[in-house]
This record gives sequence, C-alpha cells and structure tokens, in this order.
Amino acid sequence: MKYCILYLFFPQYYCRKMDSPLRTPRDERRRAQHNEVERRRRDKINNWIVALSKIIPDCSIDGTKIGGVSCMIVKVGSCQRRVITLAKCRWTMSCSDSRYA
Repeated sequence: MKYCILYLFFPQYYCRKMDSPLRTPRDERRRAQHNEVERRRRDKINNWIVALSKIIPDCSIDGTKIGGVSCMIVKVGSCQRRVITLAKCRWTMSCSDSRYA
C-alpha cells in the first residue's frame, strides 16, 4: 500500500486521497457530525434564498438558484439606487424651502 510522504514522518496524518485503514471510529464520528452541520447550514441558506425569492417580485427560483439570486441582487441594487435618489430629492426639496434658506 502506498503512503504519503507526510505519513512517513507523521504517522498520525494520512492522505485523504489514499485508501487508508487508519481512520478511527472517532474520526468517522467527527466527519459525520461535520457533514450534518454543513447540511444544516446549506439548508438554512437555501431556505433564506427561497424566502427572499417569494418576497421580491419577478424573482422566482424555478430551476437554478443562481438565476434567482442574480435577479434578487439586481432588484435590490435597483431599489437601493431609488432610495438614494429619493433621499437626495427630498433633501434638496426641503433645503430649497424658504424656511431653510
């Protein structure tokens, strides 16, 4: 069986690519726990993406999430620009009022 150079100097480590009988039950439990945590994280992100797609008009997630997310980014950027423009207009209108001049 082939081993990594790293294994020759540090037997507690092994190459992931090589089939190695050195995995302990503790390693398997840690790996399974990590996989479960990552799965929950991905599910939470996916649920937030779906919730956003329902709130933002014309951004439904049909086949791919990427298309829906890019649509949401464009829509939110557009709304952000509108808010800034309206805030500037409101500020100039209130400053042009005779009471503030």
